[in-house]
Amino acid sequence: MKNRRILTVILALLAVSLTVSALCFGGSAEEPSIYLSDLTPTVATAGWNSVHYDENLNGGKLKLNNGGDPITFEKGLFAHVDSLIEYDLTDIPARKLTAYIGINEGGQGYESYASADFEVKADGASIYKSDVLKFDSKAEFITVTIPEGTKKLSLITTQADGSNYADHTVWCDAKLILD
Repeated sequence: MKNRRILTVILALLAVSLTVSALCFGGSAEEPSIYLSDLTPTVATAGWNSVHYDENLNGGKLKLNNGGDPITFEKGLFAHVDSLIEYDLTDIPARKLTAYIGINEGGQGYESYASADFEVKADGASIYKSDVLKFDSKAEFITVTIPEGTKKLSLITTQADGSNYADHTVWCDAKLILD
């Protein structure tokens, strides 16, 4: 009986320790989510070529600047500006959008010309707008609250400098956090 009580106390302390560690170090219980690249958009247009899912223009991995070695992503959306990617959320209980955004680091030598603005709209109303992101900008992680009852979510990229030369934008690890 004494051993059982000790085991119960140890398990309780372990559970508390794991919960505190997760809260203190930014972790959390895995929230239900779905990657945007696993959904079919209702609209997917790009200023040149087409929207790509889970790959860059040349079929390679999606990459973003990290102030050193690039970060590589398995999941995400690639689109040349000016782009519009829309999703019907009518039957999806989404409460947040999370993503790493920036200019794809393609290693082709012309990226230094690239710059773009990123925007997220819910039913036509802007709910997020980035500063101008350039090729040498570090990847920006965004968390955008989606208003309750949103039916249409739009991801938009536009030219920041009047030119679309090499403006290869990516929404890496883009996912909807669900209720």
